[in-house]
Amino acid sequence: MTDYPDRYSLRTKGVVCHALHPEKTTKFIKETLGIGDDVDIKAEVMLVVNGKNGVATLCDEGVGWFADKVGKLPLNYWGKNGNNGYIDIYPEQLVPLIADTTMDLADFVRIFGDRLETNVSIWQGYAKGYKQDKMSVVAGIMEATKKREGSNA
Repeated sequence: MTDYPDRYSLRTKGVVCHALHPEKTTKFIKETLGIGDDVDIKAEVMLVVNGKNGVATLCDEGVGWFADKVGKLPLNYWGKNGNNGYIDIYPEQLVPLIADTTMDLADFVRIFGDRLETNVSIWQGYAKGYKQDKMSVVAGIMEATKKREGSNA
């Protein structure tokens, strides 16, 4: 279908979010899994989206996750020979991984049919009314952490 490349220009713009730093995130995942630098895995490029249920991690399919009932969310990684997966982390563990790099959600989610267009729309709605700058995202993470830790006391 020839209309796919044009969909980027047709999407509503304006929800600009921070990406996770690819090298720092890859290193963090390897350390968490207890594997060496020689293992060929890389962190998936993900955005951090601030919204009603706290921060969420979002992949380029427009699929995203906010913290589950335990308080964790996933970091995805890719590797050779099907060595793919994710690790669950607490949102505060994201803080040192958040890059200064930003992307508009409309440009980040790849083009491939109506499902991905719907995903873009869903996450734009999730972010509506919430600041996406790094300082606001980190402040939201820290506030949610205090609440979670307070409820576990």
